Amino acid sequence: MYFGRLLSGVLAGAMVMFAVGAEAANESSRSEPRPNQAKATGAGVRTEVPAEADPEVWLCHRNLHELVDEGADWEFVRKHLDGIKVYIGALARGRSHILTDDELTRLVKMLNETGLKLAIECGGPLGHVPVDENNGRKSAEIALRAVRKVHEAGGTVHFLDMDGPVRRLLATGSHRFDFGKRYKWKGFTEIQPCADQLMSFMAVVRQEYPGIQCFALTNFPNWGYKGGLSYHGRYENRQDWGDYFDVVSTIVPRAKAEKLPLVAVTVDNPYDYAIGERPSATLKDPGQVNWMRRIVDLERYVEGQGLDFNLIVNCEAGAKESSERFCKDTLAYLDAYRAAGGSAKRYFVQTWMKYPDRVVPESEPYTLTWLAAEVIKRVKNVAE
Repeated sequence: MYFGRLLSGVLAGAMVMFAVGAEAANESSRSEPRPNQAKATGAGVRTEVPAEADPEVWLCHRNLHELVDEGADWEFVRKHLDGIKVYIGALARGRSHILTDDELTRLVKMLNETGLKLAIECGGPLGHVPVDENNGRKSAEIALRAVRKVHEAGGTVHFLDMDGPVRRLLATGSHRFDFGKRYKWKGFTEIQPCADQLMSFMAVVRQEYPGIQCFALTNFPNWGYKGGLSYHGRYENRQDWGDYFDVVSTIVPRAKAEKLPLVAVTVDNPYDYAIGERPSATLKDPGQVNWMRRIVDLERYVEGQGLDFNLIVNCEAGAKESSERFCKDTLAYLDAYRAAGGSAKRYFVQTWMKYPDRVVPESEPYTLTWLAAEVIKRVKNVAE
């Protein structure tokens, strides 16, 4: 989930500005704010939504050790939180930030006592597994090792949030280039065989754990959408990895038809990308495109198909700079997204970079649980 990791593009100048101008013009017809949607009026103002429409708020941090420490201060968040997401690396051997057996036991105990749900963020079909007709099955077996570990500790995994389950198998964007003997990407050139392996992955998971449901997570800025360019505007059709509408309109109906457990799409689109503030590889002024409206348009498609829409709320620049900026920008993102008509089912308060570098206490400004408390106050009908 690192948006700057692809090679810089070479298109610039007049062609770039023409494309951005066309994209900006097209945005006005894509979606309008929903009626009766609660509107945010600033980072310090709490917005209200009806109790029956309360969304879920989740936490995800690379270091969950603090949550299970004795006496950890996050009572308000624990009471109103809906779930915790862990990275699969926290459950795998030889990884940093791994949960020890004792920490996993305490985490499971806490989840069982509070009724919080658990999700594991994994890759779904994996690019480092041979990309062939057996990829989905073999990739599922890797994910299931982590699931079994949780269940053996007495816990329950409710969701798998599959990060880039099509992108990892798709030979598009920079993956079409040969980087020499050290690295050459091998993948499918079409979406359909990637979708085949995604369906296979979910079928294997369902067979062993029928209760687990799946989310398809996308790094949205790295995709074009409905013919529009991607945030960095590179490679074929200036869409980096391709057109995400082609992806979602392929995998969602297919999963429904095969009765597979795909229940939501998760969007990873940090605040600085959503407002066009992050420098683009080719666009002189990425702010000319209404990226926020694009997120809401995708949400409407997903919900129209009967699935939930999840949004990761964070800020890439803040995650690199300071806990304070991360928290302030994340709250600004939440407010701006809701003002644009967005109404996600689940908000993941999530970081995978340096900041926020502390998870607790919730009473200390700019920790992750402090931020989660502020998100909860904005989107749920609860008082402190």
